[in-house]
Amino acid sequence: MADEQSLAKAKSAQRKVCREALAGLAPDERNKASASVCSQLLELLDATNPGTVMGYMPLEDEPDIVPFLEQALDRGIVVGVPRITGPGSMVAAPVPSMEPAGWIEDEHGIRTPSGEDEIPIGQIDMVLVPGLGFDARCNRLGRGGGYYDRFLPGLDQRAILVGCCFECQLRKVIETGPEDARLSKIIMSSTVN
Repeated sequence: MADEQSLAKAKSAQRKVCREALAGLAPDERNKASASVCSQLLELLDATNPGTVMGYMPLEDEPDIVPFLEQALDRGIVVGVPRITGPGSMVAAPVPSMEPAGWIEDEHGIRTPSGEDEIPIGQIDMVLVPGLGFDARCNRLGRGGGYYDRFLPGLDQRAILVGCCFECQLRKVIETGPEDARLSKIIMSSTVN
């Protein structure tokens, strides 16, 4: 029990540091860095040729990957984003278009496609994963809800798990526990030119 309490305390402290770093990013830095992340994601797309990609609809402090999702759709790739289905539970909701019609805002303030359709988890080839902090060993610090940590283990082992972040989110070490899912790779952008 003490180990769980120590881990929770360490994660809370890391979340605070990461939030402070993100708050220091100017809008133009965020835009340049997001464009760089999208460019790297397109290179990864070309290298891996996935049939289905699960992205995310970015919060204000996350890399904006919407341009990448639009290009993936234009290439005929099946695109999904998270739909919250309960406490700590989510599915991949298919994205027919990035046009605003057909989208709703969920109780967390995140845009998600309307409807009940979902992409079978075994069909997902690549998942783009946001977070507050990451380290070079592909560990991720989420926001504390455990949604991705519960979702990612259900994927086929061939799926590529890609953390998307700004340079200021990279930490020397991210504290993890046995329930924390490790990613396949991190795509990070420098926030300065």
